[in-house]
Amino acid sequence: MIVFVAIVTTASALAFSLTQKSLYEAKASVLVNNQSLIATLQGITPQSNTQTADRDMQTQALFAQTTPVLKEAVQGTSVTTDELRAESSVTPDTNADVLIFAVQNHDPGLATKLANQYASAYVAAKTKADQAKFAAGIDQINTALGSNPTSALRSQLLDELNQLTIGRTLASDNASIADVATDAPKIRPTPVKTGIIGALLGLIVGVGLAFLSNALDTRIRSAEELAEILGLPLLARISAPPRSLQRANDLAMMS
Repeated sequence: MIVFVAIVTTASALAFSLTQKSLYEAKASVLVNNQSLIATLQGITPQSNTQTADRDMQTQALFAQTTPVLKEAVQGTSVTTDELRAESSVTPDTNADVLIFAVQNHDPGLATKLANQYASAYVAAKTKADQAKFAAGIDQINTALGSNPTSALRSQLLDELNQLTIGRTLASDNASIADVATDAPKIRPTPVKTGIIGALLGLIVGVGLAFLSNALDTRIRSAEELAEILGLPLLARISAPPRSLQRANDLAMMS
């Protein structure tokens, strides 16, 4: 039974694997700088810890999956925003400030193209968002400078304007492509891996069924087992009846 179940399970797993349509996955990575540029320009060293860094990277991963970024990533392809959302993932690296953009598709070339476009779309969106933080302050200072401030206030405003201008320039480097996708390895089907898993599963199921069958089998298979059940000693054995009686299906004692 064990061998039979293992063979059937393995064959079924292989058959299922071979019927699957080929699927490929391409990956691109982006280096992310989450340090506060304003604090850096002011000479302040921000205190950071692992939890804060992890939360910042998770925030960036969620930002990368917003509709505007996805919409920009699918430009020039037949893939829709919803399809890319369903067939992709953005995962923070556990050991570095890096986001990994993975895209799956039945076309390896399209998967590679989408992975690179997705990473580039995120970089552009983050750069725009980070620079916008400085743009508002720059506009306010320019408005204040146009209202004829005092000499001391004007000097202070110019210093702040210079810092914000530098910060807006530096914000363009807050995210950059670390590694482009060059190929898209096949991730499905994997007949060998699936067959091994099917065989192991079949062995486990087969052993379980064998134990279950043995536990549910109440038939008496030996004289010794009968003696144990009845609590009586075995005194003698009657030999098997002749073949003629066996073929006639007659009772030996009556014959």
